Amino acid sequence: MKKLTLNTPVSKGERTISELKFSDAKVRHMTAIDGFEDKNGYGADLALASSLTGEPVSILGEVEPEDWVKVREILTEVYARFMGLSLEELQEASDPPAQPEDSEASGESSTKP
Repeated sequence: MKKLTLNTPVSKGERTISELKFSDAKVRHMTAIDGFEDKNGYGADLALASSLTGEPVSILGEVEPEDWVKVREILTEVYARFMGLSLEELQEASDPPAQPEDSEASGESSTKP
């Protein structure tokens, strides 16, 4: 179980949370994202975070961006584990391919001697 202390506590109604406790991920947690076409979107991440923490999406949706970055780091570890990848391999797989440099824009001549 991982614990994440929020820099900015989140309140919804009478409830306030200042810490998220993430369960060790199991396949049952991953089924929370099954209905999402875009598995990389915020909706899928909110659903997975809710499944792992037991906190409702309505509260998690109020997390400040600075804290959400930390939530995403935990979720990235979960995704990597379920894909059988290291974090580095997952990052490489997620990075868009490098675009070839436009020789005209860089001032280089495209003619060969």
